[in-house]
Formats: sequence, structure tokens, C-alpha cells
Amino acid sequence: AEEAIRTISEFQPENCSMSAWSMSTLELRHRPLLDAVCGRVAPCPATFRPLDLTNIAWACATVKFMPAAMVDIGLPRILACISEFDGTGLSNVAWALASLRLRRPELMDQISRHAERIATSLEMQQLVQIPWSLTTLGFQAQVRRILPRLFQQVKVNIADIAAPSAH
Repeated sequence: AEEAIRTISEFQPENCSMSAWSMSTLELRHRPLLDAVCGRVAPCPATFRPLDLTNIAWACATVKFMPAAMVDIGLPRILACISEFDGTGLSNVAWALASLRLRRPELMDQISRHAERIATSLEMQQLVQIPWSLTTLGFQAQVRRILPRLFQQVKVNIADIAAPSAH
């Protein structure tokens, strides 16, 4: 961890993303390293792709700590590019915020709106995780707005699972 902190200025966005993901997967709760990884977002947030940002947010929630750099710069970057997120990214960011009890009304509203737009591509876990996250953070209006659309997709997904195979 100390070597990574020493050389963090050389890390590309995907290196930061994979480092954060690896730390959380290994249950390594090394705050200085997570601070350093999230600090790399600050100088050039636009170079971080949705997957990079999702992995970092997910890792922060997994280790139960989100450094100020991620809150102040990473989350606004997520908001700025939310339309580029797929279902996994949306649901993981929503879950991360809910797990850390970070209320970000504008971001959660945009997550819910984008989930509505891409509902047909959402998997069952995402169809449940997004409204759960909204509910956990107290965004009832967004839940009431998106539930009919998400529930419609749940029914489609169940029908697809239940349909006999064409093989």
C-alpha cells in the first residue's frame, strides 16, 4: 500500500479504479491509500470513465468510507456523465450512496430518471437495487415515479425466465 501511495501520481484512471476495487475485494481498509486513489480524480475528473467511477464508489461503500475528494469531485463527475452509465453502474453508484447514507438529491434524481430511460436493459438485481437505494435515502417521490416502469420491466424479465427455451 505504501508503494502505491508513493507512486499514485503515475496511476491512470483505470489503475485507480482497479486499486480501489482490489482493496475492497481483499477487505483492505487502508484509508490513506483510498484517499490517494480518490485524490487522483481531482486533477482530471473528465478522464475517469463511468466504470472507473463506479468501481471507486462501490469500493468506498464496501470499506464504509468515502474520502472528501470522491464526495466533492467524483460524485459531481458521476452526475455530469450519468447518461453514459449502464444498469450496473447506476445500481452500484445508487447502492454506494445508500450504503454510506450520502444524500445527494440531484444525483439520485438523475439516477432514477436514467433508470427509467434504460429500464428495458436492467437486470433483476438492478431493478430492485435502485428503488431500494432511493428508499433508503428517503427519496420517496422518485420511487413513486419510477416504480411503475421498473415493475413493468420486472414482469417482462420474469416472463422471459419462465418462457420455455427454444432449443
